[in-house]
Formats: sequence, structure tokens, C-alpha cells
Amino acid sequence: LHELQERRRFIDGVVISGGEPTLAPGFLPFLRQVKGMGLA
Repeated sequence: LHELQERRRFIDGVVISGGEPTLAPGFLPFLRQVKGMGLA
């Protein structure tokens, strides 16, 4: 999240892929934070 915040002015969204990301521990809190940054 720190890297996303540092580069926020250069990006307008985040793509989450690979395997089954929804099964990763901490996925929902991460997604909530990304959404809170306006990137989801």
C-alpha cells in the first residue's frame, strides 16, 4: 500500500490477479484500503 500511495498521481486503478487472490489472507482489508484510496 505504501508503494501505491507513493505512486498515486501516476495510477488510476489496481488490477489484482494470479491464482485465486480472494483466498489470500488479508485480501478483504487490502481491498478496502485500495478502494479507500480511490483505486478500485
